[in-house]
Amino acid sequence: MTDTSELIDYYAILNLPHSATVTGVENAYTRLSSEFAVHAESDPEGEEAFRRLNEAYNVLSRADLRKQYDSVFLAEERRLEEQ
Repeated sequence: MTDTSELIDYYAILNLPHSATVTGVENAYTRLSSEFAVHAESDPEGEEAFRRLNEAYNVLSRADLRKQYDSVFLAEERRLEEQ
């Protein structure tokens, strides 16, 4: 997760603002997982999207991982803005 060359916007995957609560993360995951699961069964790209959805949920739903992710993600955003 700390490799910024492959940093993924987990908030965008879940279609959430950075200020989303854990409940918001859980609700978004529940809504999207049923949609993604259908595509994951028949499409390799859908399978990858479902894997990313699970990864986003696993990070953003855990306070310790979310705090670490946010600090790396925000630092990378600032670095890119300065370029």
